Amino acid sequence: MPLEFYEVLLRVGLTFLLSLMFGLERQIRKKPVGFGTFALVATGCSVLTVVATELGGSPVIVVGGIITGIGFLGAGSLLRYQDKVFGFTTAASIWASAVFGVSMGAGMFAEGLLLYFFIAVVMVIDAYFERIGFGRYAKMITVTASGAGTIERVRRMLPKKSVYMESSFRVKGGEYTATFMSSGSSEEIRALPGKLKNAKGVKNFSIK
Repeated sequence: MPLEFYEVLLRVGLTFLLSLMFGLERQIRKKPVGFGTFALVATGCSVLTVVATELGGSPVIVVGGIITGIGFLGAGSLLRYQDKVFGFTTAASIWASAVFGVSMGAGMFAEGLLLYFFIAVVMVIDAYFERIGFGRYAKMITVTASGAGTIERVRRMLPKKSVYMESSFRVKGGEYTATFMSSGSSEEIRALPGKLKNAKGVKNFSIK
């Protein structure tokens, strides 16, 4: 049975607004996946669930396809180098936002909002742990220097659990640029801008 327009608007619009909040939080904290991905994933899943409901078919098949497909998208946000893998929280967040979108699209507001609350709790706790230095966090560090020797010195000043992304190394106009995936405590990560700013030979850098 077709839904009234106001009900479709309520389901999809509420999904978009709430998922946008999660995406903005990820964007502000400079995580690999920003607000656009979360909003599009949750809203797209919500619309697809509404369509499946209105077509009168079994939404279970659609939901199964959605969750499987989002699993591949989440896997794409994982960064692997040698024996280290980064981005599990982001991948799990994408998957959870898809489940949230499906719940809202199906009109199961209580279940969807309950999941939304739990996702929010996890993000708040994760931000708090990062602020007080509890646990380890990964950052992508790109450095441009005047020589290859400076790049090596930068590597030694990074936290011990850092990996050099070999494919990122490039030379242009006599300047050397390299990217590192660095995993360290909150204190170690916060100290990096000062160290890099004062490092001899470092032209510029970015930490994401």
